[in-house]
Amino acid sequence: MPKHEQNSQDSVEVESAEMTTRASPFEHIPTEPKAFHDWIVSELGDSELAERVSQRPDLTRELLEGEIPPAKGLFELLYEIRRTNSELATTLVNFAAHTERLLPLSYSRIEGRLSEEEKNDELIKRRFFATQDLIKVHPLEKEKTPLEQAMFEFANTTTNSLREHYGQQPFVVDPAQIRLVAARSLSDEIGAPIGKFNMFSQDVKVATEGKEDRMKLNLVTHEMFHFKGYGAMQFWDDKNGGKHVAKLRMGLTVYKPYSKEGGSVLDSYLNTLNEAVTEELANRAMASIPVDHPLFGEFVKANREKAQEYFSGNSEEQEYLASSEWVAGFAELEDGTSVPLAAYTEERRMMYQLFGRMIDRNPSLKELPIVEVRERLFGMLAEAYFTGNILPFGRLFNETFGRGKFREFGHLQTVEEQRAFIASL
Repeated sequence: MPKHEQNSQDSVEVESAEMTTRASPFEHIPTEPKAFHDWIVSELGDSELAERVSQRPDLTRELLEGEIPPAKGLFELLYEIRRTNSELATTLVNFAAHTERLLPLSYSRIEGRLSEEEKNDELIKRRFFATQDLIKVHPLEKEKTPLEQAMFEFANTTTNSLREHYGQQPFVVDPAQIRLVAARSLSDEIGAPIGKFNMFSQDVKVATEGKEDRMKLNLVTHEMFHFKGYGAMQFWDDKNGGKHVAKLRMGLTVYKPYSKEGGSVLDSYLNTLNEAVTEELANRAMASIPVDHPLFGEFVKANREKAQEYFSGNSEEQEYLASSEWVAGFAELEDGTSVPLAAYTEERRMMYQLFGRMIDRNPSLKELPIVEVRERLFGMLAEAYFTGNILPFGRLFNETFGRGKFREFGHLQTVEEQRAFIASL
């Protein structure tokens, strides 16, 4: 997520009132809509709810073949069934997950003192709530234009291509999970486009009003990479027996496990490097768009020409920003000159400074052209971003600078600290 917007929902309590799920065989459940509807009514027995459900085959049909997001009435029906027959409600939620009527999650790994069955139950529950959240009306949300819809499709396709490249299963983020909101709802203090991916609600909020199309596309793609990168959650019990869940991994970022005492002790490691890789991936995706693209070609061509003009007289900037073909935007100064308006510039500078230092200090890396080695190093980070396996890069870091140095680097919290550390290696 952009640096000026941190997720305030770093930890949420798992309330006991939430709908629980338990594994259940599905062989006995009819898959023909009318038979499925009649089965649910019969399971409810002689009750007032059974009578009301019998009048709404449209809702039960959604559990078999409905659209995502489902109608609001379906969730209301499931909660009503839960109050009357919790076992049936549990079976229906599990069945909805089995028939892919619930959204996929951006993560599949859960750490904590839970059995495999409990972890599976928790994942299904999280899918249920993420799907339910799609029907909520969020304040200050606006409708998407056809061009913005096309931007989301581009971001979905681009990020899935990289997931597949690194051996990960692709998944599509539903358009309803991308919410365009007013800037003030995301605390836009600096007037720049901002966005936030939320692992808990499984959605992205972006504020783009008044921004150029090229900056919108860059922002949406950046947040989609956060959505599609590696993710993991952690569960723990506090000293009073309360159950909690928090982020554990997001891309390269590692979050410190919570203590049993609870409290706000969540620290993150490698977040600056995570943002550098995210923005670099987004910028490379932008640079790959052909200038004859029917929707994006015009502003891509203009951006590319502007960037090449700027970098022709600023070779040092090109060295640290990696690509002369794409910059998120430019700011016009009073004297008529332009300066790049790029996200996470300092983080990306730090990343390429690190690559340069590794090349200088590791004889085996000097055997190839510097551009090729930098691509290899970036590729190692990009692979870790999607797979969660940072160990290969960490081993190379330690082989280059000494045992334990990668851990020292990872614990530094600011770009300034990291750049000073790199310079001292």
